[in-house]
Amino acid sequence: MKILIAEDEPKTALLLSKLILSVEKNARIVAVCSTVAETVEFLRNSGQHPDLCFFDIQLADGLSTSVFRQTDVKCPVIFCTAYSEYTIEAFKSNGIAYVLKPFGEKDISEALLAYKRLDQHFSENMRRIGQLDNELKSPKEISLKTFIIERRNEMIPLDSASVMLVVLENEILKLYDEKGVQHNYFASLDELEKQLDPFLFFRINRQMLVNRKSLVSMERYFGRRLRLKLNPIADVEVFVSRSRVSDFMNWLSG
Repeated sequence: MKILIAEDEPKTALLLSKLILSVEKNARIVAVCSTVAETVEFLRNSGQHPDLCFFDIQLADGLSTSVFRQTDVKCPVIFCTAYSEYTIEAFKSNGIAYVLKPFGEKDISEALLAYKRLDQHFSENMRRIGQLDNELKSPKEISLKTFIIERRNEMIPLDSASVMLVVLENEILKLYDEKGVQHNYFASLDELEKQLDPFLFFRINRQMLVNRKSLVSMERYFGRRLRLKLNPIADVEVFVSRSRVSDFMNWLSG
């Protein structure tokens, strides 16, 4: 943690430096300035970028708050002063804490804790923003558009959107199209669920995926399940399992 101190009293500056280094083992004092002009010059031209500043309000050539009108201060500031009347102005100028003189180790420790909490908050937000950015940039898995159905020596394309119901039976997937015709397909139901359009298809139980376009009506059934009536009518009973009813209703209304 790189720290800049602006303090015109040498003894106070030395004490402040010692207290900071005592409380924060990772701290490094990059400079001690005694005037507004010196502070502005350091921030503009030193090439150093402090993480935190400790400013006395009253410096040798004026109020330290005037630094903010002369240059861009990019880091938080903790103000140390004997003059409490400058509190409001200080907090308008990047201030995150206000330490009254004479100060001790506890005062500096509490002020640094305020900085750490703020830094942690923004670091977490930046982590979340970065995570979201990566998710947005990551290529999305393309939905399966066409099934290739094999029949003897033929391979028949079947539009996935035309499949109204998928049923797992004896490790074979039965695809019921919009005319009620059944097609056998060899794949994992779990993997197929990931590849199909989640707006169109929903996993209603461990053996079935249903297309929202096939749904005609539904009724409450024994065991807090839902029984679905589909078009075309399949040769199997179609139920939404109890554990999936809430998610199914949310999906249906989405």
